[in-house]
Amino acid sequence: MVNKFLLLLAPVIFLSSYFTVWQRDMSFPAVSSIITILLALPALIGICKWLGIRLGILLFLSLGIFSYFIEAVGLLTGFPYGEFLYSQNVGVLAFNFLPITLPFAWVPLMIGAVIIASIYKENFLKYCFFSLLWLVSIDVVLDPGAVFLGFWSYSQSGAWYGVPISNYLGWIISGVVGFIIAWLFLRNALSNPPKYASLSYFYSLAFWTGVCFFGQIWGGAIIGGVIILMLFRDYLSKDVFLKTQE
Repeated sequence: MVNKFLLLLAPVIFLSSYFTVWQRDMSFPAVSSIITILLALPALIGICKWLGIRLGILLFLSLGIFSYFIEAVGLLTGFPYGEFLYSQNVGVLAFNFLPITLPFAWVPLMIGAVIIASIYKENFLKYCFFSLLWLVSIDVVLDPGAVFLGFWSYSQSGAWYGVPISNYLGWIISGVVGFIIAWLFLRNALSNPPKYASLSYFYSLAFWTGVCFFGQIWGGAIIGGVIILMLFRDYLSKDVFLKTQE
């Protein structure tokens, strides 16, 4: 069972988001980058324990390189997310263009989604579908909060709190590729994923749900709250879908 102390960090992270909302007009790129890396540690440590250090790091690097590639293409062409730009609020930008900590933000979400959906691992298509569902679900909470904080902005505002539908179509496209990359590494090790490897997803969800709540983005706050309760229940359940050999 996931250590209850680790779960109790989620409410702390949720409440800490208030200060991010409160000072959203101020920019602390280094602090933002450090927090992003810290939140990614459960996923990185988890996959290294799961696959071994060499394969775990190789998986993280493979997904990380892909995240840089697809994000750079998106920034330059508008495909697949729609036209958008990052600001310094998101963290330190390489060449004033791309966040250097991007892999530490996206890869743990991909890994978390794949682990949470691993109950469907015997059916490739169903496994892919539910991994994408978990991945896009967190972005329904994350993206409105990030736009609100000024982390990035879209050239054309969308109906979902300023986020265009093209963004979510882009997450599906990048998520499919990310899932295939992860599956190639994990297909022989899916019987015992460490439960805590999905905590990076859980912590990120708690933070962005807090941003939506304190920023009065009620749609994102409600969806985030529902997902948090679902995951919290399953973390504490004896029949949790994240079974592992302790």
